[in-house]
Amino acid sequence: MLLQPTTKTEEYYARYAKAIDMMSPPLQQKILKTLLEKHIPSLTASSVLDYGCGVGLNISTLRSLNVKSITGVDISQKAVDLAKKKHGKVAHISFQNVSDKQTQFQKNQYDIIICTEVLEHVSDPYEIVNLFSKLLKNNGYIFISTPNYLNPTGIIKLFYDMFSSTHDWNPWGAHKGGFERFTTSIFIRSLFKKFDLVSDTGGDIVLSWGYPFRHILSNYHEKLFWPQPLAQLSKLFLMNYYALYQKK
Repeated sequence: MLLQPTTKTEEYYARYAKAIDMMSPPLQQKILKTLLEKHIPSLTASSVLDYGCGVGLNISTLRSLNVKSITGVDISQKAVDLAKKKHGKVAHISFQNVSDKQTQFQKNQYDIIICTEVLEHVSDPYEIVNLFSKLLKNNGYIFISTPNYLNPTGIIKLFYDMFSSTHDWNPWGAHKGGFERFTTSIFIRSLFKKFDLVSDTGGDIVLSWGYPFRHILSNYHEKLFWPQPLAQLSKLFLMNYYALYQKK
């Protein structure tokens, strides 16, 4: 199975995206580690695919969990090079550029797939999820992280998207010239309806409900981030949606 850029949008991420756009907040790493440790009993025997690895922040977390092997793939050679610089000398970690026509994967190859901040940028998320289903072993796990526009900030995005041919607006100000799908927690749940939902949560009250006041509230950003009871009660409406699924 080959993974290659097929649209101008994906070409943008392959060639022009900035390194800062390929990073994730500390919150994401905290949630990733917490959910994997809590729900997956055999982490040290697990082979992991980090699909859209960016500069390798997820891989740092996976290394701390002592997983068996890690394969990081990204559409950006710039991202792959930066990730290799940090992790490339570790024996059980390998990297591939999905733009490379030689990049191939086998069915039922991985115990865990990590896909953070990717599905909102690809041309066909259903195709990606079908691919994951093929690559994942029976009873394997997928950790997903995406934006969630099921909140007041989503109204702002809808307004901007009405006048944009690229639909690249997002509250973080990243991916200018790229593409950011109007993704919601409900859409992600429907996308993975053939999988079992193990656990999910939300994050970032400030950007979801207080975007116009984000600069004033910036000092409280991490404190209002996660974990907190409100994040669970309102997880479907916060700016970030995190979920762990298991293949049936």
